This record gives sequence, structure tokens and C-alpha cells, in this order.
Amino acid sequence: FLVVEDPRELTRFEDVGFRGVYHVLQGRMSQLESIGPDDLTIGALIARLPGKIAAHRRERGASAEASAAYGRYTTLAKLPEFQGVLRYLRLRALGRSSALIEYK
Repeated sequence: FLVVEDPRELTRFEDVGFRGVYHVLQGRMSQLESIGPDDLTIGALIARLPGKIAAHRRERGASAEASAAYGRYTTLAKLPEFQGVLRYLRLRALGRSSALIEYK
């Protein structure tokens, strides 16, 4: 699953053979330009993830019910990491220092 800022970036990945599922954010957060998470397609990305993860599990033989549960819980598990990345980017855009926290 590939996430890019701009649709023009897709050609670079397709040129090297990427043929997977992707999501385009339609920009990047910028405090100077008053662009925040609500101005991007982050909500659509979060809405798509459980279904894409579940489909991947079904392709590998898991039941539909188990795949759906796995997709939901995997997405929920990624939300704290996502919030940390958004906070880091917001503080960076404001010119304030912030340590990047690695989630494992």
C-alpha cells in the first residue's frame, strides 16, 4: 500500500515496477499555507485501510470474518503512530523542535 502527496509521484513508482494499491493525499500539511490534516484526504485513507488489509488476508486464505476483524484492529493499532507523525510534522512546520518517536 503506497501513500503519496501528489498524483504526479505515482509515475516514478510505476516506472520502477510498482503495481499495487495506492492513495493520494492531494498535498502536504503546511502551517504557512494553512493546510492541515482536514485539508488532505487522510480521512479517506483511514476509511480505506481496514478493507484493503482484510482483502489481503482473504487472498491468503483467512475467513471473511477473521479478515475483517484483522483489518479493523490493525488499522486501530496504527492510529497512535499516525497521530505521532502528524504532531511531529505540525511542530516541524511551526519551526519548533520535536523528537520523532519510533513505534514498534
